[in-house]
Amino acid sequence: MSTSNRGRKLKSFTTATISTLAIFGVLLLLNLMVASSKARGWDVTEERMHSLSPAAAEVIRSLPEPLTVNAYISGDHPAAYDEFIRSLGILLDQYADASHVEREVEVLENGQNVKKRKRMQLVSWQKIDPDKLPRSKEQLHEDWLKSRAKALGKSLDEVRKLDDAGDASLGKDPSKDVVQRTQADLAAEGIRRRPAYTREGTSISKQDIYLTLQLEFRGQKRALIFEGNPPVPEGLEFQFTKLLKELAFGRKKLGITAGNGEADPRETTVFRQSLDQLFEVSEVKLGQPGEAAKLANLDGLIVAGPRKPLPDDALRAIDGFVMRGKPVLFLVDGMTFEGQTPQDAQMGQDKPYLGQATTHGLDKLLEAYGFKVDANTLIDASHNTTGFVVNGNDGFPAPALFPVLERLANGKAEPLDGMKSMALGFVSSLQNLEGKRAKTEQLIPFARTSGASFSFDQGLMIVAPGMKLDPKAGKAGPFVVGYAARGTFRSAFASPPAGSDAMSVAPAAGEQSPDKTRVAVLGDSDCLSDLNVMMAQQLGSPDLVTGISAVTNVAAWMMEDAALSRIRNKGTVRKLTTVSSGDRTLIKFGNVLGPPFLLIGFGLVAWRLRVRRRRKLKL
Repeated sequence: MSTSNRGRKLKSFTTATISTLAIFGVLLLLNLMVASSKARGWDVTEERMHSLSPAAAEVIRSLPEPLTVNAYISGDHPAAYDEFIRSLGILLDQYADASHVEREVEVLENGQNVKKRKRMQLVSWQKIDPDKLPRSKEQLHEDWLKSRAKALGKSLDEVRKLDDAGDASLGKDPSKDVVQRTQADLAAEGIRRRPAYTREGTSISKQDIYLTLQLEFRGQKRALIFEGNPPVPEGLEFQFTKLLKELAFGRKKLGITAGNGEADPRETTVFRQSLDQLFEVSEVKLGQPGEAAKLANLDGLIVAGPRKPLPDDALRAIDGFVMRGKPVLFLVDGMTFEGQTPQDAQMGQDKPYLGQATTHGLDKLLEAYGFKVDANTLIDASHNTTGFVVNGNDGFPAPALFPVLERLANGKAEPLDGMKSMALGFVSSLQNLEGKRAKTEQLIPFARTSGASFSFDQGLMIVAPGMKLDPKAGKAGPFVVGYAARGTFRSAFASPPAGSDAMSVAPAAGEQSPDKTRVAVLGDSDCLSDLNVMMAQQLGSPDLVTGISAVTNVAAWMMEDAALSRIRNKGTVRKLTTVSSGDRTLIKFGNVLGPPFLLIGFGLVAWRLRVRRRRKLKL
């Protein structure tokens, strides 16, 4: 082999080696940067289940001042709690990352206040192990005395006497430090150990641990205590954002009408619990003395399906509420259905399940706001869910009476924001009377039936097993069953009556509501019943409970407080895979070192193949 060939080969080998080492170094550096960064990973789920909701980020960035979160978690906790604690840490990191904003602040420069843009972080958090804190100030003081006695070579009694005399030679007493926290301080703020039960085979063990978040804002503190053994990560984002929002902004007050044939509160417990998560809810029995005055303290009102005509002063109270720019959601049944009660069955009385037009007395009010609820029931034999009619102690399936709605206004900031499906039973159609409103800034038909639906509007309707309904006997769909409007509404009353209390008095003749007032109407109130929840569980038909979610969403839209509804509609988070610390270390080093070594291996294989090809060419 000539000297020149050897030189070329040596040069080629040197160049390849330097290039490989350079690529190796770059890849190693990039991997180390990614591994040490704050990156949480990539969320590849379609609904961004493991990412912070945009609605939660909006709430955080609207905070007027920074908020501090202390996560009081025992370092010594059962392994079964690892997944929840890890998910909690990831979520708090996401809140902190999303809370970086630019704000205009006043700073003192040359003796003058100057406004400047400043970048700040609105949410910060830290993890604290309360088990490492002293039990109380007394214990902290006693431990300090013992340490001073040992350091000074004196007895504990001698040091106590010096302490009682206020001898400065003892130094600073840490128990006098107001910043120093103790377990007793935490207990006074509602932060205590909770029992953690774990099962190993047939035995159950118990360990008392700390597992509480404490949010601090403007000197106020609120604790978020987690239930479950262990708690589950699902719903964490909603719980945290809800508490944060209440602490920073308070809760809006929402009234629900009662006393005029509306459903018994004991029969709508799930719906009321759903509202309680978002608002401070109270009943208003319009038509009774003094009840109308309660409206003055409310931020919104739900007229929850009255089955009796509302008295004139109740209608005027609602109208006055709207004329003051307050939002109202009307749940109105076009037809009311009644059948055999369990008591009737015991007495041997056989009653058909009968529907007839509802006498709610709201027509005048709704017409003034540009809406009309038709006295009908909508039927859909094609797009429906498994509904059940309960009559006395018996019942029968009637899916055609439970249409699955085809069109939902479920985009961002729309009334059904985030909802995927919706079904309503015994629902009635609505009409939009456009010319009645003084000004319509926005009109949203937020729910509509399919084109295969039709209406029954022949007065009395008898519902029985195997009933046959002719689509040609009614009007053909689709039908709008829910409207939401924002704009200026005219009063339904020309003049106020004499001798009424202040909140019952309608505005003067011709007065209108302020602009941007919100009014929504849904042609159904039966969807609020707990019966739908029981049927959904027994029949495996989850669409039956969507009416409760829908009404809650629309209420949030009209109260301009839809952020929490959007977070709650986000869906169920899939379980994160738990990896042991040893496995995580192996994965981390494999991620850092694996790609470069794979590249080197690929280069070596390519080099050997090239050498082999050259040898064959020489032959």
